[in-house]
Amino acid sequence: MSLRKVQVAIAKFVQDGEPVKEITEPESVHPIPKAEVTTTQRHTTAAEIESLLVEILSQNLQIPPQRIDIHQPFLEMGIDSVTALQLVEILEKKIQTSLPKTLFFDYASIKDLALGLVSQYDCLIKVEEPPPQSTANFTVSDEIQETISAPQPQINWENSTSGSEPIAVIGMSGRFPDAADLQSFWELLRQGHDAVKEVPRHRWDIDKYYNPDAQAEGTSYSKWGAFLDRLDQFDPLLFRISPREAEAIDPQQRIMLELVWEALETAGYADGKLTDTETGVFIGATYSHYLRENVPYLHGDAYSSLGNSNAILANRISYFFGWRGPSLTVDTLCSSSLMALHLGVQSLRRGECEYALVGGVHLGMSLDYYQALSRLGAVSSQGRCRTFDRQADGYVPGEGAGVILLKPLSKALRDRDYIWGVILGSAVNHGGRSSGLTVPNSNAQARLIQRALQDANVSADDISYLEAHGTGTSLGDPIEVRGLVQAFKTDTQRQQFCAIGSVKSNIGHLEPAAGMAGLFKILLAMKAKQIPPTLHITEINPNINFEQTPFYVNDRLRDWKTNGCPRRAGLSAFGMGGAN
Repeated sequence: MSLRKVQVAIAKFVQDGEPVKEITEPESVHPIPKAEVTTTQRHTTAAEIESLLVEILSQNLQIPPQRIDIHQPFLEMGIDSVTALQLVEILEKKIQTSLPKTLFFDYASIKDLALGLVSQYDCLIKVEEPPPQSTANFTVSDEIQETISAPQPQINWENSTSGSEPIAVIGMSGRFPDAADLQSFWELLRQGHDAVKEVPRHRWDIDKYYNPDAQAEGTSYSKWGAFLDRLDQFDPLLFRISPREAEAIDPQQRIMLELVWEALETAGYADGKLTDTETGVFIGATYSHYLRENVPYLHGDAYSSLGNSNAILANRISYFFGWRGPSLTVDTLCSSSLMALHLGVQSLRRGECEYALVGGVHLGMSLDYYQALSRLGAVSSQGRCRTFDRQADGYVPGEGAGVILLKPLSKALRDRDYIWGVILGSAVNHGGRSSGLTVPNSNAQARLIQRALQDANVSADDISYLEAHGTGTSLGDPIEVRGLVQAFKTDTQRQQFCAIGSVKSNIGHLEPAAGMAGLFKILLAMKAKQIPPTLHITEINPNINFEQTPFYVNDRLRDWKTNGCPRRAGLSAFGMGGAN
């Protein structure tokens, strides 16, 4: 009996004039012979699943089956988010099993997906055969049954991978949209303030360049963002910089000098107390909007090149404050500042430096930048970062910067430093070959989180708050939650015990500085013993079933209750290129 033919018209992000494709379920894929009462069933093999997937993709993507490479990433085949959801629906009907909506993003290729389906689902297509000469009756093969019933590996929390002590945060300073200092930032978070607004007129004329048509050239379909004020205000002589040089310096370098000064004051290490020490500098930064927008109209001299090089950003800090530890700017896109934090922690643990100054910055967003994001389809058409919400359609760009001063915990206690919080462990990795260069990999994220927990020597059961990357995209958020669930289930079967949220709903996505914004939110929440709300939650994304996860979305101000245990939180950042 052949399957009923189903045709579904889908919307694709295509160029003008390109026809809308149709998703069509194959009329006949692996026809199943009529079963006799005495027949038995065997589980499908990975090779049979591969053949099924090839036939489905061939018909729906209009590609001859002989041209389909089972190792080719799905994104390179032309599968976008809409197509992926439709293909999952077809596959669910065929194998009579509910599947994750993120399936074609969880696995890179047909080969990977077939292996994943066989290993994780025991109710795939049954191919019926004559029974063997035996009285036994199996619905699942011994091999699959052994895989299903095998105990899951447990992390040995008694043997941390690093064997090193925790790292204390002893100084902090930051500037965020509508929040010029830490106290203002906490009030913004506590009150659930949304700092997103229309692009200020002094940046560019939004009426001239705004167009809701995402494909219109020379325009942007987003006119919203979270901006910092007074980027032009700077006291150059305090930092031994001439006014002429300061004019050509990227505001990101200027503000980081000011924030480092403030962080040293909050830590009690101002007045050159760390001069000539082995203090390391690790700064996350990506873009230099100022170079393209302003410097060509300035002097065009050596100041311009030095003042707009991201490598010089960290070096200028080390130079001015007289520090001799490692000094580098880290660029892994959206994960830059947490990558910098990881490197700073590791440098302290290896004894490469006595102190570590870690930060992230993103300032001076430009019209060109907005137009590029529009071409990528990355930003929200609503001007809201609706993390975990049904209406999530992209993120809102944001500006901000923050720095922290780190020191080994034992030395911080010895010197009676003020301790904002303690970093127990960290981990970094890359998603490897996913379904596309810019597509996150939930399996890699799960491994990352497990390694971070192991490095921290704690169980997922001990985490009571999770500050997610949470950019606010319809498939990106489910992919992240799926990775978290995979990591947490190794340690606990409890459900909805851990709050989850994202600061991006308040101040937009600070990209290279996003990790610092999340860290500041956690440390300020620990100090206040309250978890601030995540905004714009009206209806949960239907592709996330939070009731069956360890998490609940924290959509209101709550007391951070711990039942007598220390307040512990997790923090994630994932780079668009795959660096986590």
